[in-house]
Amino acid sequence: LGVDLDRHPSAGVRAAILAAGGTGKVASTPVIDLLQGGRGFATYRPLVGRDGRLQGFVNGVFRIDVLVE
Repeated sequence: LGVDLDRHPSAGVRAAILAAGGTGKVASTPVIDLLQGGRGFATYRPLVGRDGRLQGFVNGVFRIDVLVE
């Protein structure tokens, strides 16, 4: 989407990214307003290079109304 997630309007996004990067485990947001519309939550899984340094994240976004259906 071309959005800097460090500037996401939901503080829960930044908190989840920091948690995932700090623990090396999957972290998720609380329910948030999604950038593409609707409400849902996002997950972040850190990707680590062979040298052990953080390379980025795999991001999953789940819209609540679709999950309920």
